[in-house]
Amino acid sequence: MTYAIDFSEYFLYDQLTAHLHGLATAYPQLAELTSLGQSWRGRDVWQMTLTNPKSGPHHEKPAFYIDAHIHAEEVATSHTALYTIWYLLTNYGANDEVTWLLDNTTFYILPRMNPDGAEISLTTGHHWCGNGRYLPGDEQTAGLCQQDINGDGLIVQMRVPDPSGEWKISPDDPRLMVLREPGEVGGTYYRLYREGAIKGEWDGVTIEIEKPRDGNMNRNFPAGWISGERQYGAGDYPMSEPEAMATTRFILDHPNITGMQCYHTHGGLHLRPSLVAPDNTIP
Repeated sequence: MTYAIDFSEYFLYDQLTAHLHGLATAYPQLAELTSLGQSWRGRDVWQMTLTNPKSGPHHEKPAFYIDAHIHAEEVATSHTALYTIWYLLTNYGANDEVTWLLDNTTFYILPRMNPDGAEISLTTGHHWCGNGRYLPGDEQTAGLCQQDINGDGLIVQMRVPDPSGEWKISPDDPRLMVLREPGEVGGTYYRLYREGAIKGEWDGVTIEIEKPRDGNMNRNFPAGWISGERQYGAGDYPMSEPEAMATTRFILDHPNITGMQCYHTHGGLHLRPSLVAPDNTIP
Protein backbone atom coordinates (compact mmCIF):
# COMPACT_ATOMS: atom_id res chain seq x y z
CA MET A 1 0.00 0.00 0.00
CA THR A 2 1.33 3.43 -0.96
CA TYR A 3 -0.07 6.63 0.51
CA ALA A 4 -0.05 9.40 -2.12
CA ILE A 5 0.53 13.09 -1.35
CA ASP A 6 0.47 15.94 -3.87
CA PHE A 7 3.33 18.22 -2.77
CA SER A 8 2.60 20.89 -5.40
CA GLU A 9 0.87 23.19 -2.90
CA TYR A 10 1.34 24.12 0.75
CA PHE A 11 -1.02 22.66 3.32
CA LEU A 12 -3.21 24.33 5.91
CA TYR A 13 -3.37 22.82 9.38
CA ASP A 14 -6.37 20.57 8.66
CA GLN A 15 -4.78 19.28 5.45
CA LEU A 16 -1.47 18.57 7.15
CA THR A 17 -3.26 16.85 10.03
CA ALA A 18 -5.21 14.66 7.61
CA HIS A 19 -2.02 13.59 5.81
CA LEU A 20 -0.26 12.76 9.08
CA HIS A 21 -3.20 10.66 10.24
CA GLY A 22 -3.38 9.07 6.81
CA LEU A 23 0.28 8.07 6.90
CA ALA A 24 0.01 6.71 10.45
CA THR A 25 -3.03 4.67 9.42
CA ALA A 26 -1.44 3.39 6.21
CA TYR A 27 1.80 2.34 7.93
CA PRO A 28 0.86 1.35 11.51
CA GLN A 29 3.80 -1.06 11.68
CA LEU A 30 6.29 1.82 11.29
CA ALA A 31 4.61 5.09 12.29
CA GLU A 32 3.12 6.46 15.48
CA LEU A 33 1.52 9.92 15.57
CA THR A 34 1.23 11.81 18.85
CA SER A 35 0.39 15.34 19.96
CA LEU A 36 3.05 17.01 22.10
CA GLY A 37 0.60 19.66 23.25
CA GLN A 38 -1.55 22.46 21.94
CA SER A 39 -0.82 25.91 20.60
CA TRP A 40 -2.27 29.18 21.87
CA ARG A 41 -5.24 28.68 19.51
CA GLY A 42 -5.81 25.02 20.40
CA ARG A 43 -4.06 23.35 17.47
CA ASP A 44 -2.05 20.19 18.06
CA VAL A 45 1.72 20.18 17.73
CA TRP A 46 2.08 16.86 15.92
CA GLN A 47 5.07 14.56 16.26
CA MET A 48 5.66 11.40 14.22
CA THR A 49 7.81 8.53 15.47
CA LEU A 50 9.22 6.30 12.72
CA THR A 51 10.94 2.96 13.35
CA ASN A 52 10.41 -0.77 13.03
CA PRO A 53 9.30 -1.85 16.53
CA LYS A 54 9.94 -5.51 15.70
CA SER A 55 13.67 -4.78 15.90
CA GLY A 56 13.35 -2.92 19.19
CA PRO A 57 11.38 -0.09 20.82
CA HIS A 58 11.99 3.42 19.53
CA HIS A 59 13.48 4.73 22.77
CA GLU A 60 16.16 2.02 22.83
CA LYS A 61 17.55 2.94 19.41
CA PRO A 62 19.72 5.92 18.45
CA ALA A 63 17.34 8.57 17.16
CA PHE A 64 17.51 11.47 14.74
CA TYR A 65 15.26 14.43 15.54
CA ILE A 66 13.83 16.78 12.90
CA ASP A 67 11.63 19.81 13.45
CA ALA A 68 10.29 22.39 11.03
CA HIS A 69 8.15 25.48 10.66
CA ILE A 70 8.98 27.26 13.91
CA HIS A 71 8.73 30.59 12.05
CA ALA A 72 5.30 31.25 10.61
CA GLU A 73 6.32 32.25 7.09
CA GLU A 74 8.78 29.37 6.59
CA VAL A 75 6.09 27.13 5.12
CA ALA A 76 8.44 25.21 2.82
CA THR A 77 10.01 23.57 5.86
CA SER A 78 6.75 21.79 6.71
CA HIS A 79 6.76 20.28 3.26
CA THR A 80 10.35 19.14 3.70
CA ALA A 81 9.58 17.40 6.98
CA LEU A 82 6.35 15.85 5.68
CA TYR A 83 8.15 14.64 2.57
CA THR A 84 10.80 13.03 4.77
CA ILE A 85 8.09 11.14 6.67
CA TRP A 86 6.39 10.09 3.45
CA TYR A 87 9.65 9.04 1.78
CA LEU A 88 10.82 6.90 4.68
CA LEU A 89 7.48 5.13 5.02
CA THR A 90 6.83 4.53 1.33
CA ASN A 91 10.36 3.27 0.67
CA TYR A 92 10.64 0.85 3.56
CA GLY A 93 11.18 -2.63 2.13
CA ALA A 94 11.94 -1.21 -1.32
CA ASN A 95 15.06 0.82 -0.57
CA ASP A 96 17.88 -0.94 1.30
CA GLU A 97 19.17 2.21 3.01
CA VAL A 98 15.73 3.30 4.21
CA THR A 99 14.96 -0.22 5.42
CA TRP A 100 18.23 -0.36 7.38
CA LEU A 101 17.57 3.06 8.94
CA LEU A 102 14.10 2.18 10.20
CA ASP A 103 15.25 -1.24 11.40
CA ASN A 104 18.18 0.15 13.35
CA THR A 105 17.34 3.74 14.24
CA THR A 106 14.42 5.99 15.12
CA PHE A 107 13.22 9.23 13.56
CA TYR A 108 11.32 11.80 15.61
CA ILE A 109 9.82 14.37 13.24
CA LEU A 110 7.79 17.49 14.10
CA PRO A 111 6.59 18.84 10.74
CA ARG A 112 4.94 22.02 12.09
CA MET A 113 6.06 23.39 15.44
CA ASN A 114 4.07 26.59 14.97
CA PRO A 115 0.59 25.67 13.68
CA ASP A 116 -1.05 28.99 14.62
CA GLY A 117 1.60 31.12 12.95
CA ALA A 118 1.54 28.93 9.86
CA GLU A 119 -2.21 29.40 9.52
CA ILE A 120 -1.85 33.18 9.86
CA SER A 121 0.89 33.27 7.26
CA LEU A 122 -0.96 31.03 4.80
CA THR A 123 -4.40 32.63 5.07
CA THR A 124 -4.01 36.36 5.81
CA GLY A 125 -1.13 37.68 3.72
CA HIS A 126 0.55 39.11 6.81
CA HIS A 127 4.32 38.96 7.14
CA TRP A 128 4.40 36.86 10.29
CA CYS A 129 7.14 35.26 12.33
CA GLY A 130 5.60 34.33 15.68
CA ASN A 131 2.85 32.09 16.92
CA GLY A 132 -0.81 32.71 17.79
CA ARG A 133 -0.39 34.64 21.05
CA TYR A 134 -1.44 37.71 19.05
CA LEU A 135 -3.57 37.89 15.93
CA PRO A 136 -3.01 40.31 13.04
CA GLY A 137 -4.09 43.75 14.17
CA ASP A 138 -3.44 42.99 17.83
CA GLU A 139 0.33 42.72 17.64
CA GLN A 140 0.83 46.44 16.88
CA THR A 141 -0.94 49.14 18.85
CA ALA A 142 0.17 52.41 17.24
CA GLY A 143 1.94 53.86 14.22
CA LEU A 144 2.05 52.25 10.78
CA CYS A 145 0.54 48.77 11.13
CA GLN A 146 0.56 46.21 8.33
CA GLN A 147 -2.75 45.79 6.55
CA ASP A 148 -4.06 44.63 3.17
CA ILE A 149 -5.19 48.06 1.97
CA ASN A 150 -6.36 47.15 -1.55
CA GLY A 151 -7.91 43.80 -0.64
CA ASP A 152 -5.82 41.69 -3.01
CA GLY A 153 -4.93 39.17 -0.32
CA LEU A 154 -1.31 40.31 -0.15
CA ILE A 155 0.59 42.67 2.12
CA VAL A 156 3.44 44.05 0.06
CA GLN A 157 5.27 47.39 0.17
CA MET A 158 4.16 50.97 -0.42
CA ARG A 159 6.32 53.64 -2.03
CA VAL A 160 5.61 57.13 -0.78
CA PRO A 161 7.12 60.18 -2.57
CA ASP A 162 9.65 61.94 -0.37
CA PRO A 163 12.40 64.35 -1.58
CA SER A 164 14.67 62.86 1.07
CA GLY A 165 13.81 59.27 0.22
CA GLU A 166 16.56 56.76 -0.45
CA TRP A 167 14.75 54.90 -3.26
CA LYS A 168 13.87 55.63 -6.88
CA ILE A 169 12.00 53.76 -9.63
CA SER A 170 14.16 51.38 -11.65
CA PRO A 171 14.71 52.47 -15.26
CA ASP A 172 14.36 48.81 -16.30
CA ASP A 173 11.00 48.08 -14.68
CA PRO A 174 8.65 50.66 -13.11
CA ARG A 175 7.52 48.07 -10.56
CA LEU A 176 10.99 47.79 -9.08
CA MET A 177 12.81 50.15 -6.76
CA VAL A 178 16.57 50.76 -6.68
CA LEU A 179 18.67 52.75 -4.27
CA ARG A 180 19.40 56.39 -4.98
CA GLU A 181 23.08 57.07 -5.71
CA PRO A 182 25.14 59.00 -3.12
CA GLY A 183 24.84 62.71 -3.88
CA GLU A 184 22.13 62.16 -6.48
CA VAL A 185 19.62 65.04 -6.79
CA GLY A 186 16.98 66.26 -9.21
CA GLY A 187 14.88 63.12 -9.44
CA THR A 188 11.73 61.71 -7.88
CA TYR A 189 12.52 59.77 -4.73
CA TYR A 190 10.56 57.59 -2.35
CA ARG A 191 10.40 56.01 1.07
CA LEU A 192 9.38 52.35 1.25
CA TYR A 193 6.97 51.13 3.91
CA ARG A 194 5.15 47.88 4.48
CA GLU A 195 1.58 48.14 3.20
CA GLY A 196 -0.65 49.31 6.01
CA ALA A 197 -2.47 52.10 7.81
CA ILE A 198 -1.58 54.39 10.69
CA LYS A 199 -3.14 53.63 14.07
CA GLY A 200 -3.58 56.29 16.72
CA GLU A 201 -2.74 59.97 16.47
CA TRP A 202 -0.51 61.22 13.66
CA ASP A 203 1.27 64.58 13.43
CA GLY A 204 1.21 64.47 9.64
CA VAL A 205 4.98 64.11 9.37
CA THR A 206 6.49 61.35 11.50
CA ILE A 207 5.66 57.78 10.54
CA GLU A 208 6.42 55.53 13.48
CA ILE A 209 6.77 51.81 12.93
CA GLU A 210 6.24 49.90 16.14
CA LYS A 211 8.02 46.58 16.28
CA PRO A 212 5.33 43.86 16.16
CA ARG A 213 4.85 41.64 19.17
CA ASP A 214 4.14 38.42 17.34
CA GLY A 215 7.33 36.97 18.79
CA ASN A 216 10.09 34.65 17.64
CA MET A 217 9.91 31.21 19.20
CA ASN A 218 13.40 30.37 18.03
CA ARG A 219 14.57 32.74 20.79
CA ASN A 220 12.26 31.34 23.46
CA PHE A 221 14.33 28.29 24.33
CA PRO A 222 16.33 28.23 27.58
CA ALA A 223 19.88 27.88 26.19
CA GLY A 224 21.43 31.34 25.92
CA TRP A 225 18.09 33.02 26.54
CA ILE A 226 18.12 36.84 26.61
CA SER A 227 15.09 38.87 27.64
CA GLY A 228 12.76 40.27 25.01
CA GLU A 229 13.86 43.79 25.89
CA ARG A 230 17.33 42.98 24.54
CA GLN A 231 16.46 40.36 21.92
CA TYR A 232 13.24 40.79 19.99
CA GLY A 233 10.74 37.98 20.30
CA ALA A 234 12.38 36.07 23.15
CA GLY A 235 9.25 36.18 25.31
CA ASP A 236 8.74 37.01 28.96
CA TYR A 237 10.77 34.03 30.14
CA PRO A 238 12.27 30.84 28.63
CA MET A 239 9.62 28.51 27.21
CA SER A 240 6.82 31.01 27.85
CA GLU A 241 5.21 29.78 24.61
CA PRO A 242 3.41 26.42 24.83
CA GLU A 243 4.85 25.17 21.55
CA ALA A 244 8.42 25.81 22.73
CA MET A 245 7.66 24.19 26.08
CA ALA A 246 6.23 21.06 24.45
CA THR A 247 9.19 20.71 22.10
CA THR A 248 11.77 21.17 24.85
CA ARG A 249 10.09 18.62 27.09
CA PHE A 250 10.01 16.09 24.27
CA ILE A 251 13.74 16.47 23.58
CA LEU A 252 14.65 16.19 27.27
CA ASP A 253 12.44 13.12 27.63
CA HIS A 254 14.29 11.33 24.80
CA PRO A 255 17.98 11.01 25.69
CA ASN A 256 18.38 8.55 22.82
CA ILE A 257 18.40 11.50 20.39
CA THR A 258 21.89 11.54 18.88
CA GLY A 259 21.44 14.05 16.06
CA MET A 260 19.14 16.93 15.16
CA GLN A 261 18.08 18.97 12.15
CA CYS A 262 15.97 22.13 12.53
CA TYR A 263 14.69 23.40 9.19
CA HIS A 264 14.44 27.10 8.23
CA THR A 265 14.18 28.99 4.95
CA HIS A 266 15.84 32.31 5.89
CA GLY A 267 19.54 33.07 5.95
CA GLY A 268 20.87 30.77 3.25
CA LEU A 269 23.40 29.15 5.59
CA HIS A 270 23.97 26.20 7.89
CA LEU A 271 24.00 26.96 11.61
CA ARG A 272 25.59 24.61 14.12
CA PRO A 273 25.73 24.53 17.91
CA SER A 274 26.40 26.49 19.92
CA LEU A 275 26.06 29.58 17.70
CA VAL A 276 27.89 31.66 20.32
CA ALA A 277 31.43 30.31 19.91
CA PRO A 278 33.90 30.16 16.99
CA ASP A 279 34.70 26.92 15.22
CA ASN A 280 38.17 26.62 16.76
CA THR A 281 36.66 26.28 20.24
CA ILE A 282 34.51 23.25 19.35
CA PRO A 283 36.00 19.99 20.71
